[in-house]
Amino acid sequence: MKIAIIDDENLALQRLERILNELGFENVTTSTNPDIIYDQKFDLLFLDIDMPSISGVELAKKIKSIYPDISIIFQTAYSEYALEAFNIGSIDYILKPTEKSRVLQALNRVKPIIKKPLTKLVTKLGNETYVIDPKDVYFIQADLNEVIVKTKSTNAYMQNNISVLEEELKDFGFVRVHRSYLVNIHKIKTLKTVEASKFEIEFTDIYDKVTTSKDGAKYLRGFLQEIGV
Repeated sequence: MKIAIIDDENLALQRLERILNELGFENVTTSTNPDIIYDQKFDLLFLDIDMPSISGVELAKKIKSIYPDISIIFQTAYSEYALEAFNIGSIDYILKPTEKSRVLQALNRVKPIIKKPLTKLVTKLGNETYVIDPKDVYFIQADLNEVIVKTKSTNAYMQNNISVLEEELKDFGFVRVHRSYLVNIHKIKTLKTVEASKFEIEFTDIYDKVTTSKDGAKYLRGFLQEIGV
């Protein structure tokens, strides 16, 4: 997903860009100049309302006339423009200071419209930031308000929702086998039947195991049959 942020406040630009990076979105262009929107085609635009050169609402109308499929989310310090913003077809209206949970909520509204998978996962381990290729991930585990991304060498934490990742990663071969687990079918070594109707999943190259739910086992079995495994 190609994302642009237009705002006349550099701090607001930096804050939102950082939040999007932490949520796994790397292809983000930021600018205080509204004209950048005409230089290339974007899927999603975060737009400030109150800018010195042009109203964000008027800019959104112009952009929509050229790129009718673009999704627009307003972020602003002013609540009084919300109705006008929604009337021109914006997806959401976020009040500053922008919070990560609010951005994630807005992105969830965009997902049914723009169904493109992430190409990379951006996660943190301590003070270190890791950019992880989905094909290197064995499984993802929900952990309260975060998820744990398991690779051969790390357990990295990511601020995201497992249901969002389920949609984003389905084209990479990730299957929801439990309400708390997504597994990469390309990393499965063996399936062992346990408790009559569940699977215990063993992976190649790591010792960790994941036990499915009953429904997860049924879905996984059907999925593997569907792809001829």
